[in-house]
Amino acid sequence: MLGLKLFIHAVRMVINNLGAMLQIFALPLLVVLAVLMAFSAYIGLGPFFVFSGQSVRFNNMSGGFMVVFFGTILVIWVALMNGVVHWHRFILLSETPRALMLRLSWRQAAKYIIGGILIVLLLILPFWLISMVVGRIAFSFAAQGDLLVARGIMVVVNLVFMIFFLMLSPILPAAAIDQKFKLGDALVAMSGTLGTLLICAVSLSVTQWVAALATQTLASWSVQLAVIGSILVGGLTGMIGVSLITTLYGHFVEKRPLA
Repeated sequence: MLGLKLFIHAVRMVINNLGAMLQIFALPLLVVLAVLMAFSAYIGLGPFFVFSGQSVRFNNMSGGFMVVFFGTILVIWVALMNGVVHWHRFILLSETPRALMLRLSWRQAAKYIIGGILIVLLLILPFWLISMVVGRIAFSFAAQGDLLVARGIMVVVNLVFMIFFLMLSPILPAAAIDQKFKLGDALVAMSGTLGTLLICAVSLSVTQWVAALATQTLASWSVQLAVIGSILVGGLTGMIGVSLITTLYGHFVEKRPLA
């Protein structure tokens, strides 16, 4: 089963390169931590509130607050996407990280974010319409007490969205390594892979479900432990997803064999 082989390859990619992953993401994560602490101090909760595991609700948000809030989100996204870009380049171009990745590739990160937004915008309208229809069906089952059926329906919708996202995803690694690759090129490269992508999507969804279950278990022991665990587990599952996209690009676009 090619889909399972691709997913296992992505998992091994993460496990076998943990040292390089830490080097690549050290600086972006420090930027994220500094920005979160600065924002927490700005809203009057103190810089260390981010480690408390508590949530906060914002009321009566001013224009100035909104600028700072969305600016914070933008910096966090660019920093994280910078790490993702370096990861793609490490895998696909063999760019070996040195000590810490001190070069922030803002331009490539911006291109990567724009590519992701383009995919989401392309998919969001049809899937919003589908979700409206299917959601009503799922709600009717839930109202009758068939919660398992209702959840199953929504899981299928999420899997379909994930399949189409993976189908278009090769434009993201292409942007990271400065290759001109359009959405139409991605569709051509990924033609005939629907079954393969279904297996990839199911495998990724199961991994995310197990990760969420592990985090919930930690939360029953300690909130602080759950916060740390959710960051570590979320980071690993996120990198498996990024590595899966890298693997799809390498195998179907660059025609690389699976090791």
